[in-house]
Amino acid sequence: MVAKKVARGLLNKQIADELQISEKTVQVHRGAVCRKLGVKSAVGVASILSILHEEDSSSEDIR
Repeated sequence: MVAKKVARGLLNKQIADELQISEKTVQVHRGAVCRKLGVKSAVGVASILSILHEEDSSSEDIR
């Protein structure tokens, strides 16, 4: 959930408001997502999610 919102370019405050969680919680999740994906920014998160989405779409075409 947080990763998709980060990829959309939302700020921590916006994400926190939408999910009704604290900004600190968003910050922790954002850091965990970046570490797990091996990126340092929201742009990196967006790039990885875009690639994964393309791969999912391609595998659906094969079925």
